[in-house]
Amino acid sequence: MALFGARLRAMLVGLGCVIPLVALGTQGDAGAASPAASAPGVTAKAISVGLVESQTGPASSTFGDSARGAQARIDLQNAQGGVDGRKLKLVVADDTSTPSGNQLAVEDLVSTKGVFGVMSSNAVLVGGANFLQQQGVPVTATASTITTDEPQYTDEFSYTQGQLPSPPTTQLAQVFKDIGVKNVGLLDYSDPQDSTLFPVEEKGIQGVDGLNICFGSDSIPIGSVNFTTIALQLKNANCQAVDFPAVESSDIALATALQQAGLHIKQIYATGYDQTLLDDAAARTAAQGQYFDAEPLPLDLNTPAVKGFYAALRKYDPSYHGGIASFGEGSGWMIADEMIEGLKLAGPNPTRAGVIKDLARVTSYSGGGLVPPVNLSARWKLIGPQCAYYVQLEGSKFLPFPRSGKPICGKVLSGS
Repeated sequence: MALFGARLRAMLVGLGCVIPLVALGTQGDAGAASPAASAPGVTAKAISVGLVESQTGPASSTFGDSARGAQARIDLQNAQGGVDGRKLKLVVADDTSTPSGNQLAVEDLVSTKGVFGVMSSNAVLVGGANFLQQQGVPVTATASTITTDEPQYTDEFSYTQGQLPSPPTTQLAQVFKDIGVKNVGLLDYSDPQDSTLFPVEEKGIQGVDGLNICFGSDSIPIGSVNFTTIALQLKNANCQAVDFPAVESSDIALATALQQAGLHIKQIYATGYDQTLLDDAAARTAAQGQYFDAEPLPLDLNTPAVKGFYAALRKYDPSYHGGIASFGEGSGWMIADEMIEGLKLAGPNPTRAGVIKDLARVTSYSGGGLVPPVNLSARWKLIGPQCAYYVQLEGSKFLPFPRSGKPICGKVLSGS
């Protein structure tokens, strides 16, 4: 599932200052005009917004708890008066981790439940994207959701920025160089959402002197947990490291298979940076010393934005019991925040077209400081150095990698 993890490395750009999270929900909430039922899902007192997530199926280990983060963000907004006096209502649908399930889920949310907009936390929006565009529904989505031909879907917005089709960059190659390896393996799902990124990653690695691809496979079924053969192939190819952008259940399974094969190679994962892994003794042992994308930002930083995020989780999410929030919780919060931003900008009588138009004018969206600022008006154009944060599992803690806590950056290869 290339878009899920590897694209996150290519899209985190424009690293900037942290803005206190307490600013969220305070801008533009007071409308001068009386609210009216201006669009589907909008009444005088409420706005219904949908969330389609992978609650079941092979992607549920990463996306299944997104509603918790989204609901916490909505509860915070409602406690601050909602948007222009309207309270927000969350309606959740399960896409079963399949494109066909995604299409059914979004059609149910829009046609039957009558939601105003759709938030997407999954890897299969390819199933419902055409329907949502045809209906003119605003969509806020995790980076993993966005389809390879996204530029035609002008109703979709993500809280990270990237170019599609993705050009080769040296960002991942720089991580391997910083780790100190030369022979690297690349793994990827056989994902219908994005069949173009694997060769782009290969080109990015091959474009850097001193690195060699020892083994590559982009035919792994999504959600796989059997990596005995892959471990043997990596071993026979004398690989020193491997990158795998996958859901968390696959991460743990691969790390375990490599451990059982006695293959002590460096591993980079797109998910797993959360309390769930730390609380699983077997997973923690298998993944010792390995590296993880800290997307969207290291959520154990002591910043006003991060502290505000956790304060809201503690207050509004009864399932949160401390520790590092999961990818699903963090991404659920972000896509809810982005939808709320669009509703604020649209004024007291929001329309779907208005939210899409207003979000497309935003030049610096940062989710209150939780993510590097993204220029939504220049979506899908890579701007500046390509940077991402990483952490390394040491004992029972994730430590910044490098220890300075600075992001690791690369550049778009010339001629791409």
